[in-house]
Amino acid sequence: MTWKDHGLELPFKAASAIGAFMPVFQPIASSRDDTVVLAASHNNDVLGLTIATVATYGDPVAVVVTGVAKGVAGASLGAGARVAVGSTNGVLAPLLASGAASGGAAVNARYIVGRAMQAAAAGDIFPVLLGGEQII
Repeated sequence: MTWKDHGLELPFKAASAIGAFMPVFQPIASSRDDTVVLAASHNNDVLGLTIATVATYGDPVAVVVTGVAKGVAGASLGAGARVAVGSTNGVLAPLLASGAASGGAAVNARYIVGRAMQAAAAGDIFPVLLGGEQII
């Protein structure tokens, strides 16, 4: 099944180069209200997923913040799996029973990005129902 409706898309500026379908967040206590950064850990409270690649600082970047968006799998996962940032390159991985993303250490607050809408293997682009929340 193909998932196309991504809900609300908001404009931001990139703090650096960011790939398509990557999780981003807004740094707390930043003076740049409209800037987003690539999420590199399940400790980042993800705002949403990017739609396209941006090349450099200050470039506009569209971010899907509600509904269904595309993400990149960093490990095999099943439909319905809760996914979190699984690596510093921004790929998404299934959440382990411990509350850690697979491959990540279980420390501090942890956040999920949402739920996988279909099964995916590492490297696949798959639909994610966005629903970020702190789980620990």
